[in-house]
Amino acid sequence: MWGVPINQFDLAMTNLAFSSVVLLGIRALGIFPNKQESENFLHFWHYVGWLMGIDEKWLIEKESEGWKLLYWMRFVHPKSDASSAALGASLSKEPFERQYKYLRPLQQKLAYRQHLELTQFFIGKKRMHKLGLKPQSAAWFAYYLLTRNLVLYTGAKHVPGLNQKLQEKGRAIQKLGLALYQSKAKQLASMHQQ
Repeated sequence: MWGVPINQFDLAMTNLAFSSVVLLGIRALGIFPNKQESENFLHFWHYVGWLMGIDEKWLIEKESEGWKLLYWMRFVHPKSDASSAALGASLSKEPFERQYKYLRPLQQKLAYRQHLELTQFFIGKKRMHKLGLKPQSAAWFAYYLLTRNLVLYTGAKHVPGLNQKLQEKGRAIQKLGLALYQSKAKQLASMHQQ
């Protein structure tokens, strides 16, 4: 495709991380998509995987297929090494890249702490340590999100106005994120042209 061999295993793992694992994660944080929403989400990532060049045998159509594949991959994937720790440290610092309008350093530090608490909620203190991340005293932010999401998204199933507000807020956040990343991409592109 690009002159280098494609590692199907790593591509499939990445695709699963953005499909089946995300569905598990949002449920763990109190958001329960219905069957149709889950199927639509998986179909989208099936298509993305196909565009990435993932062989059909690695692409899933049902959530149960994703769990079987993920379970199998867990045993054949190499253990964490120095590159895993470097990646973990780099990804953990993503909040410091965010371009907040007000009180940027304070908001970045808060987002960094929340990011670490969410990571610990999902992988635990031992794996945090293995990745070179500082374990947190507790994952309070994750428990806050779980409670908030249970109230909001359960309520939205019964209150159409609340559902509409959540959709509008989500769309506004998507547009803001897209604008920020487009701006960053333009900066990077102009740096390469100089």
